[in-house]
Amino acid sequence: MNPRANPLARRLALVILTIALLPALACNRAKPKLPAPPISIVLLSLDTLRSDHLGCYGYARPTSPRLDALAKESVLFEHARTPVPWTTPAHMTMLTSLEPDVHKVTHTALAEVRFTGPERLRDVGYATGGFVNATALDHRFGFTRGFDAYEYTERKSGAAAVNQKALDWLTSVTAKDPAKPFFLFVHYYVVHNPYDPPPEFRAPFVKEYRPEDVTRTEIGPYHGPVSYGEAERRSMIDLYDGGVRYGDDAAGALLDGLARLGVLDRTAFFVTSDHGEGFGEHGLYNHGNSLYEELLRVPLIVRLPGRVGAGARVSTPVSHVDLLPTFFDLAGIPQEAGLMGQSLAPAFARGTLADATVWADGTGSQALIEGRWKVIVNGEGRAARIPGWKSPGPVELYDLGADPTEQHNLAAAQPEQARQLADRVAAIQRDHRLLAKAVATSHAELPDDVRERLKSLGYLE
Repeated sequence: MNPRANPLARRLALVILTIALLPALACNRAKPKLPAPPISIVLLSLDTLRSDHLGCYGYARPTSPRLDALAKESVLFEHARTPVPWTTPAHMTMLTSLEPDVHKVTHTALAEVRFTGPERLRDVGYATGGFVNATALDHRFGFTRGFDAYEYTERKSGAAAVNQKALDWLTSVTAKDPAKPFFLFVHYYVVHNPYDPPPEFRAPFVKEYRPEDVTRTEIGPYHGPVSYGEAERRSMIDLYDGGVRYGDDAAGALLDGLARLGVLDRTAFFVTSDHGEGFGEHGLYNHGNSLYEELLRVPLIVRLPGRVGAGARVSTPVSHVDLLPTFFDLAGIPQEAGLMGQSLAPAFARGTLADATVWADGTGSQALIEGRWKVIVNGEGRAARIPGWKSPGPVELYDLGADPTEQHNLAAAQPEQARQLADRVAAIQRDHRLLAKAVATSHAELPDDVRERLKSLGYLE
């Protein structure tokens, strides 16, 4: 069953009822058995990587030779989206299959949801390790739950340091038991602003390196409209592309490390990003300030054992909420009640999926994608959260089939279509508020030192 494709009221009632019965169900549930041989899982997230800056998604510049080669051995999802355009809640969705307005993990508070994917994987015998490169994934947000090892590496140490820690941990796991399955979460912050890649990675894109060009990219998240000339905008993109090449090289090194350890061919290797990046497409730069496609569209490339589905491209829209159900399918774990996504496993075999709606939330707005249509509903509080932003109206409507870059707001031309989708958004918000109460057990304010670190990165005022 695809929970995102069913009537909302029926789905919500079923989910909440099942959650209420979970303690009783758990007593009677047999422990899942691992597939033979068990499949290991790697989730690699390259922070701030928009999909249209990769060659395998049609980009002309040589930003991604390793990921392009990987895509030829993988299933590539052409229309993967994040449900929220910033780091902390997007990654929590990947690990819980809960939409951000349900798990409510933000830059200001920690929500204790009833379980995370790593907890369930560890329960059935997986070794679990997480190695991250951003303060926004600090352990005090709840990301360590279910991980045997979880380590944060400062950005200045570079992606190679993250890889080394991840591979050292994996070496110790395989030394103890070569057949033990593992779940490895790796995160790089090297594409994120300020864009300042090492010389060898920026050289193919940056003709003249100037520190002032790097300084210009230090725009805080949630920033409002900024006016740059075309030369300034181009220099930002050049530096950004150098960061993409840096992340691509690190991803290749991680793949090489898995191959050296002899585990790559029994591993499902997922590559994605938490969100994209804006370069003035709607007068906005950076991320966290809109729900337009330049921030929502992310890569999703999945290399499977035996290279199952190699070269397949899936056009059905998918979301980060679909990752955890897929991990459970690969691990032989029955789908848990309350997961908000669908498993992507059917696409591995046949290259297609059942159509589903895609939800996004953030910055005081909500977005819903159904087929070719996308609606954005702008809340009253958005203008206060995005300085200088002028609302295009309470509702924006786009035909993504004819207008994939969202240049033509059709809300006035097609008011009935806009109204129907806006009503759907309101209904989903009501459902999510109820579901949030069902899955959260507690909320806690972040410690002062974590808040200060996030302020230094521009995430908090």
